[in-house]
Amino acid sequence: MIKLLAIIICTFTLQSNLYAVEIYDYVDDWLSAKEAAEIQNIYPAFYKYKAQKWSKQGLEPNKEVNKQFNSFETIKDTFVKKYHALKPIISTALEDFKKHFPDMKGNNKIVLLHSLGELNGGIRVIDNEPIFLLGLDIMAKYHNWENDIPFFHHEFFHLYHKQKAGKQFGRGYIGDELWKEGVATYISEVMNKKATPSEMMLNIPPKLYEDCQKKIAGMSKELLPNLRTQNDELYKKYFLLSSTDKFVPKRAGYCVGYLAVKKFGPKYSLRELSDLNFDIAIKKIELTLKGFVK
Repeated sequence: MIKLLAIIICTFTLQSNLYAVEIYDYVDDWLSAKEAAEIQNIYPAFYKYKAQKWSKQGLEPNKEVNKQFNSFETIKDTFVKKYHALKPIISTALEDFKKHFPDMKGNNKIVLLHSLGELNGGIRVIDNEPIFLLGLDIMAKYHNWENDIPFFHHEFFHLYHKQKAGKQFGRGYIGDELWKEGVATYISEVMNKKATPSEMMLNIPPKLYEDCQKKIAGMSKELLPNLRTQNDELYKKYFLLSSTDKFVPKRAGYCVGYLAVKKFGPKYSLRELSDLNFDIAIKKIELTLKGFVK
């Protein structure tokens, strides 16, 4: 049975707008599951989302669930440790975030779960509702650092950025994705002066930051003609851990976006960056990538 961890972990009023976060916890149900067949009943809407995604990839959902269930013991200890540490970290990160972005508003749902290999954190549309998911399985596998505050600042900025950007946030241009991930990473760095590349998720997979710096010219050359296009294959190559490309590192888009925003970001305040029109942001990224190619 789902456990509502905290109906409102942080509530404050600003200009008559109530901001609240609801945290829904499906982790206990995963930990108590005795067999893989139980998994689809823990969070049915998310399982349906994953099953459809696997099917589109030519994978058999039941086999994929079995893989995740049977491999869980290898990450269980770290998974449980991350889980027990999350609530105070989320609260601290959110309190700090609202000091920089006090106009964040509305009700946001955060779901804690085993994401079946989907993500460490991010927004997914589940049953036509955008929901912020925290995947403890991916955090357990890759978050091999102590300070997760920059990670949460990054993810909270996505929620805030979506609020500010409106329809531009979801149009799916490659340049938009570079901007969204690049500015979220850059802002997490500004808010956490001592954050390491790993704490900013720039070393998932290992050595991502180093490899991107070495290959930035070649990647920029490929990305430049595609900044204003929707390209599923290019998105997979640059943003997903499932990429099998031989030259472009997995998740390189996060790092390329960050390196670009880091060039022009210091000219703006954090609030100005959050308000920047996506078309203007793409133009700035375009000029920066051209500089990387030279």
